[in-house]
Amino acid sequence: MSLLLLLTASAQNYDGHGFNLTPVSSSPSDGLTTWRPSSQTLGQGSFIGLFEYAKSPLVLIREDGDGNRERLPLLDDVVALNLGGTVGLHERVAVSLAMPLFFTASGQTSAVGPAAGDLRLSVPIGLVLVDEGFSLGVVPQLDAPIGAGGRYLGDRGVGFGGLLAARYNTGPIDFSANLGAESTGSAPSLNLKGGPRILSALGIAYTVIEGTAVHVEGTFRPTLSSNDIAVSESPAEALLSVRSRFADEVFWTVGASTGLTRGATAAQFRAFAGIGLAFGRDPEVEPVPPPVTVAELGIKVVDVAGGPIAGAAISLDGVDVGITESAGNVTVSELEPETTPILLVRAPEGDGYKSVQLTLDPLVLGPQKVTVELPYEPGIVRVKVTANGEPADAIVQMQGHVEHDPVEVLGEAPLTLEPGPWDIIVIADGYGTQSQTVEVLPDQESAVEIDFKLVAANVELTIEEVVTLQQVQFDFDSAKIDADSLPLLNEIAANLKASPELKTVEVQGHSDSKGEDDYNMRLSQRRVEAVVSYLEAQGVERDRVVPIGYGEECPLVVENSPEDMAVNRRVQFIIIDPAPTDGIPCHEGVSARKTGSRTFIRRLDDQTAPEQAPDPAPEITQPEPVAPPP
Repeated sequence: MSLLLLLTASAQNYDGHGFNLTPVSSSPSDGLTTWRPSSQTLGQGSFIGLFEYAKSPLVLIREDGDGNRERLPLLDDVVALNLGGTVGLHERVAVSLAMPLFFTASGQTSAVGPAAGDLRLSVPIGLVLVDEGFSLGVVPQLDAPIGAGGRYLGDRGVGFGGLLAARYNTGPIDFSANLGAESTGSAPSLNLKGGPRILSALGIAYTVIEGTAVHVEGTFRPTLSSNDIAVSESPAEALLSVRSRFADEVFWTVGASTGLTRGATAAQFRAFAGIGLAFGRDPEVEPVPPPVTVAELGIKVVDVAGGPIAGAAISLDGVDVGITESAGNVTVSELEPETTPILLVRAPEGDGYKSVQLTLDPLVLGPQKVTVELPYEPGIVRVKVTANGEPADAIVQMQGHVEHDPVEVLGEAPLTLEPGPWDIIVIADGYGTQSQTVEVLPDQESAVEIDFKLVAANVELTIEEVVTLQQVQFDFDSAKIDADSLPLLNEIAANLKASPELKTVEVQGHSDSKGEDDYNMRLSQRRVEAVVSYLEAQGVERDRVVPIGYGEECPLVVENSPEDMAVNRRVQFIIIDPAPTDGIPCHEGVSARKTGSRTFIRRLDDQTAPEQAPDPAPEITQPEPVAPPP
């Protein structure tokens, strides 16, 4: 439904059609009712013919004395051909003409045949024009009253107006907005006062595929002086359309609209279909690519697992042509077809790969690819060190039948080792020392991969004692080591293997005073023997660890509570060679050590123990152990 009018009607000049075509160009992004600033070219332009059916754009409501209303369509079932054309005068200026030709339009008048509508002249002027981004222009307009005004198809006077047009283009989406004003005719007997009218429009075009765009547009044209019936002089419509270019010069458009208010000239609905023709522009001819006369070679360098190798130097026939980037690729252009160049891939220094040389198959015209796999050098062990999922810095020791100096690893590094068994030991500040054993086979060309995931240290290595921050636990009344204590013993073993200067460690077993003395002595001995056997299985030489069970003979504290008893139940790792300067705890009248001076062995700065403790030495307190089972 379109309009509320009032009282009586008489034939007079009034344009009730309410559709103004914007004939800008053949671009799929141009709207039907929204001006879009764009660049022009002298002599280039387009024509468009848009067929339209409009339902009830002008309706009179007659009211009797009892307040009853009767709706009388003054203009209905409009069938029109909207003609439009535009031509460029300058890069920033064009001129456009648009007018409707009506085939039929029913209403309260007797004439229903063909008729002409008013002619509109527009001059779009570009102020700011860009291909992508923000554009701005103005569009002055002039209406010539040549339409059939007596049939509500034309105004009775010259109309004029103008608007500001803005556009923002971002890839496939094109936004446009118009704001301006125009004069409009009045029809007093229809209670339409006319006068200045605001012109506003919004449009969004989305390019679905190249040459085809979908449009959503909205118009709102309120007059500044309203009449007695709300919104009757404030028409608004929403429009959906599709425009596509199916040949270089030909384009088509289909669409439909509906009234958003019941203002005069807002049709209940409209339907559109039309075709257009561009002129004065050179056909868009696809450039013919030049004939291919050379070869192009893409080279990818990978390891035996297919992973890319960066930093490999590439040469063809002795000429350096590039270095592989992070994806392992190098592309070489301008090569002679039908040749068989010699490809040399020099492995990155220090990564443990072998260089490879090969003769390529004859090159063909155009692009082609070759993948080169670099084998590992014999005996490569790749060590990866992480902490909390991130690469970590560490010192790596390699202990085997051949002596190797420790190396610093920054997250990951290849180690070249001779065939045989190896202990790989990782030492990192703030983390527990770890050890893994690997076997390097003769003529081994695949890398041995070792991952070390660092965790917080539970062992502190001093020149007097291997201090454990946890207590070694056993099953109840048994010498079987609790599984939860095995990581602690693994760390102790790794520290001992990493510190050969600590020649002998006494593994002391202690119990509380509960139970028979002989039984406690035997149980403590069996427990430390189990600990020493486990350390030996982890690669610690048997003659470096001496198990001695002391039972209840060497307590740390006087037992006055269960907590005191838990403190006395313990396993301690006392270094006896080199012997501590203050004597070996529990030997020859020396009491058990609970607190005292500790000189820590520096791991990353110095791989050997100092000959004597610096003065003064830092003090630590031995942590209270967790109570093990009796």
